[in-house]
Amino acid sequence: MLRRTTVEIAAYFYNFDPEIPSRDNPGAFHSSKLWFVFETLAKCWRPFVGRHYDLARQMRNYWTNFAKTGNPNGFDADGSQMPEWIPYTAESPHFMLFGDKAGMDISNKSELAKFVLESGDDIIETLRFKDKQTVSDHANTSPSA
Repeated sequence: MLRRTTVEIAAYFYNFDPEIPSRDNPGAFHSSKLWFVFETLAKCWRPFVGRHYDLARQMRNYWTNFAKTGNPNGFDADGSQMPEWIPYTAESPHFMLFGDKAGMDISNKSELAKFVLESGDDIIETLRFKDKQTVSDHANTSPSA
């Protein structure tokens, strides 16, 4: 039997939209954030410049802080405080914008984020139910003789 519990978990939403340099002017595209998160811009053929390296360093710091503590906020490599990444809530429906630099977007325009937060419990319960069914299905399967 599943029990619903109320657990406060911070949700940190972001939009990744820096200028990605190239003659083809691709904009941010699927997987382009990986160069930034793993701070591997120098391994790419694109002509990244200082601001890209600064953004990559901050993104790596945010992701590392989140992995260590569950909170992305903290200090940059130079010891300065990074822009605060405020958790998304119904009262504060904002997200971090990773453009040419990091900063909070307070425009209240994230309909997707609102949907995910409003539907989150139902989605999680559905996934748990399906996972429990899968485990149960495997337990009821006997090996063939």
